[in-house]
Amino acid sequence: MNDQKDELYIAELIGKIPEHEMPEDLSAKVIRSLKPKKLSIWRKIYLIAKRPKMITITPIRVATSMLSILIVFAVVLKYQPQRLDTADTQNDLKMIAVTFELEAMGARSVNLIGSFNGWKPEKYAMRKNQKNNKWIIEIRIPEGSHEYAFLIDNKQSIPDPNSVFYKNDGFNTRNSLLYVSSDNESVL
Repeated sequence: MNDQKDELYIAELIGKIPEHEMPEDLSAKVIRSLKPKKLSIWRKIYLIAKRPKMITITPIRVATSMLSILIVFAVVLKYQPQRLDTADTQNDLKMIAVTFELEAMGARSVNLIGSFNGWKPEKYAMRKNQKNNKWIIEIRIPEGSHEYAFLIDNKQSIPDPNSVFYKNDGFNTRNSLLYVSSDNESVL
């Protein structure tokens, strides 16, 4: 019942509104007053990428693209920082002679790897002493602390069983830890 009364009241109010002619240029004024929406840079990039484009592939374009990629690759390789072995970059530090020994029965080869050689076994092959059946190598390394391990037959890395200190490398492997100073020379 109240709804009908409300509707009648609203209809009566609408009927009392005086009628006016709309100005002819009203819609043009409304359109001119609207400001264009500014698009974000990401939206502009999306719209540009979404727009279909015609790509023509010719042998000369392919050759120039490949040459450009090759030049960029060469420049990146030439100017990237070179990682050198720690022992090679420590010329200004005092180098200390250290002898490493390992008893490894049945091993065909043993290499010394560590922080002092960038964990590269190539230059640090140990030689087998036939008298006591131990693998041995003497190298010069800079003063300080160094992690190291032995690489058996280029497959298995083991820490030095005679080491007093060990350090976990974060990859579930334990490395031996060596402290080198000019006060003492070491045989490990």
